[in-house]
Amino acid sequence: MKRSYSTIWATLAILALAASSAWAEEVKVDNSAPSGPGNGVQANCNLTGYKSEFQQLAGIGVPDNNAAGITVGPIVVPADGSLIADVIIDLSMTHSWVGDVIVAIGYDELCDGAVDAQSIVMCRPRGTQVAANAPCGAATTGFGCAGDLTTASTLLFDDSAAAAVADGVCPNPIPAGCYKPSPQGGSPLAVFRNLRKGGCWYMNVSDRAGGDLGTLLSWSVHILNQTQIGVSQADWGTVKRLYN
Repeated sequence: MKRSYSTIWATLAILALAASSAWAEEVKVDNSAPSGPGNGVQANCNLTGYKSEFQQLAGIGVPDNNAAGITVGPIVVPADGSLIADVIIDLSMTHSWVGDVIVAIGYDELCDGAVDAQSIVMCRPRGTQVAANAPCGAATTGFGCAGDLTTASTLLFDDSAAAAVADGVCPNPIPAGCYKPSPQGGSPLAVFRNLRKGGCWYMNVSDRAGGDLGTLLSWSVHILNQTQIGVSQADWGTVKRLYN
């Protein structure tokens, strides 16, 4: 028995609607974590292709010898349906004795007050004390590099950078440049990969020893989207072949 044309077209219309819906919903994201240049992630803080959000601060002081420190933000990043492939952070601040300082970046995906992921990008840089493990919060007076952060010391943090701030060296002042997150007590910015882009970003800066002061000037979040992969157009051909 032949199917009636009205039944066939009604069925095709339903399938076409389902196919068009699938086309819209099945735009996929490449979830493979980039591993360096050539996989979408730029080397050495190259911001090509990254989308940036910036916060200018009105000279906020960092409390001396205070573990709670000061939290700034949020930097609110618009959601666009993508996942995060890579994050680069930049920071401008002044502070004497960088070995006192811890800088942590937190991401609250839903802006609901709960931090979903955190990276400690600077953790009491140890300077030339290469045999010492950074305490990253221990009350050890005089630990680490005595170099100063100045208004010219803009720091960018990128997992692909060659070295952390004042790790094995202790210049004064600390030069501006591209640094990887602290290897002792820190965590890479890769913790943010595969999270949904958007939400609220915060930065906490704390000073863990007495006698030195600092001021926050500005900071930015730079995000690289993961590559979107569209569903193949052959999907509609698959629907049509059902009725050949």
